[in-house]
Amino acid sequence: MIKKTITNIGLLDYDTTISRYYIAPNYDLGVTYAYLKKDKNINVRLISSLGLNNLKQYDKIYIFKQTRLTSPPMATIIGYTYLPMEEYGPGFYNKPLRPFQEETRFTQPDFTCYNNMLRFSLEKPNHYLSWRMNRNAKGGKYKPIRLYEEVNGEELKKDFPTERYNMIYDDPADIILNPEKLEYYMSFLKKHYVFAHAQAFDVGRVNDTNILERVMTEREFAPFRKKMIASKLGDGFQWLVSNALSNNFKKGISIMVKLPVSEGTEKCLETLLLMNYYNRRAKKHTLNLRPIWEDKFLETNDLAHLAYKYMAANPAKMSFYKYVIYVGYRRMGIPNETVKMADYDYLLEHYGVPPAIVKLERWITQHPEFEEHVLIGGYRYEEQRKKYNDIGRSEIAFRASSNHIGEERSS
Repeated sequence: MIKKTITNIGLLDYDTTISRYYIAPNYDLGVTYAYLKKDKNINVRLISSLGLNNLKQYDKIYIFKQTRLTSPPMATIIGYTYLPMEEYGPGFYNKPLRPFQEETRFTQPDFTCYNNMLRFSLEKPNHYLSWRMNRNAKGGKYKPIRLYEEVNGEELKKDFPTERYNMIYDDPADIILNPEKLEYYMSFLKKHYVFAHAQAFDVGRVNDTNILERVMTEREFAPFRKKMIASKLGDGFQWLVSNALSNNFKKGISIMVKLPVSEGTEKCLETLLLMNYYNRRAKKHTLNLRPIWEDKFLETNDLAHLAYKYMAANPAKMSFYKYVIYVGYRRMGIPNETVKMADYDYLLEHYGVPPAIVKLERWITQHPEFEEHVLIGGYRYEEQRKKYNDIGRSEIAFRASSNHIGEERSS
């Protein structure tokens, strides 16, 4: 009797795995798992580690990418081009939603393949493989559905809600910008269905302020407001920021912002400082702008990388200038407790000016329009800056110090 060969297939939720941050399972991955698990000759499982040795054990890997706002897998997965990868999802250009799309036209997703990883993350939250859980992650009573799906270039209706509580996997921007889809979506709300959304609402795609006003003010669109991103800082984004600064919304808004990486790291630095300025100008907790993951890309520009880390952490505690002071002295090898406890005058007197501050002051001299953006939210250090900065010349004259210990780039 000939023994049948078992094919090992891995399913990779790229967005969640690369960010280590779980919001909702990938719809098309769930459908693919539901289809493949029926075949006894296939061993199919969710991939939790991007290590090369782990990935090499699979005969085939289906990688699902939902958003184009994250880095391409070729840039983050070692040996990517040599692995048996097949790409799916709207996060890739000109790729189908999933394998076997015709065969799975009416297949419902099965997300049980996520269970082991979710259980592991809850039991060992500090493990390097664990996922952090979004507090709004919905499970249990929320049934996953997709209202529309593209089939052979045509948008067709797919799932019909049969339960009151539903997790919608359609792009919220597609719904709000398409009158037919919006009417269909609203018809269920009128019947008292409750919708949550797996995807964030991209305000960067919407320039019609009338549409945005509806989203921000009408009760039916409250789920859209819970998760918002900005793929670009267009008219819609500027309108939202302007209204937040004017305190025109009943509740604060939070937006994850895609940095303009195509325009270079210098433009990203300016964007990060502008986001910080907007956050500080707004009344407490009314505007929260944070950058979408671009850590590796910004490593070639030290100030941009520092601004990213500052914005991604908790900038409310200090100004960007003070953050660079702290990081600068830590890089010089000054004990963390000394940096925290001592005032700036003491640190200057005993250790001199950190090279990171020299770099920042030079940048401010070249970009004076961003000086307020750097200093906002903290002590302005006017006397110290005047003392150690020769404004009469274009070159910054800082007192040299024999106490300097070599500076590293990492914070």
